[in-house]
Amino acid sequence: MTDHEATREISGGEKQMKKTVTVIALALLAVAMLATPLVSAVPLKEKNNDKFESFHVDFLVSAVTFLQGEHNFIPSMDNVNILTIDGPEAFISYDITVGSKTYHMGEDFIYTGHFEYTFYDVTAWLTIPNVLPPYVWPSEYRARHFVVDYMYEFLPASGIEGTIQLRAVANQRGIMYINSLAGTGDLGSVQIKAFVSSEVQLPNSVYFATHDGTVIGWPT
Repeated sequence: MTDHEATREISGGEKQMKKTVTVIALALLAVAMLATPLVSAVPLKEKNNDKFESFHVDFLVSAVTFLQGEHNFIPSMDNVNILTIDGPEAFISYDITVGSKTYHMGEDFIYTGHFEYTFYDVTAWLTIPNVLPPYVWPSEYRARHFVVDYMYEFLPASGIEGTIQLRAVANQRGIMYINSLAGTGDLGSVQIKAFVSSEVQLPNSVYFATHDGTVIGWPT
């Protein structure tokens, strides 16, 4: 093997190693950001009423979405009593199933949402050289709060006209509950109650999650 070939081989190995480190780092970050103690979650009970239907959501999202949020340090970056990270949500895929009917993002509805993480009394940061700089994601803090405000805007292909606004909030145990806030058009009287029922980490810091619950007043 010539010196040039050896150098090229070493360079290729270094690139692969950096790529591997990046993937591992983002995977660890996904766990730190998105893990929910689902063993404590209790399924919402079905109502003995024909007006109630099952509500189910499947989605894929990248943890990088949350890293790209705007960071606000109070009072300062070196003395963080409160840190907020907020920004728009961007999903890889998102499906809503009501009863036996499934609606697909981009075909049947448009999703718009805004997330906000709030961390209190941050004392340490998750830092990975050449991958994740400090002051991006906390590793030690006293408490954390997470809320998402979002909306489904249904398209003509869905057979539904209107929008519905929802809010997802994580409680003190980390369980995230979803409630509808208001609707328009065909969805004006719809009520949804659900919770995050599962989260599975996939390769490349992507994770798959589900919501389950009940809906009343869905248009047929």
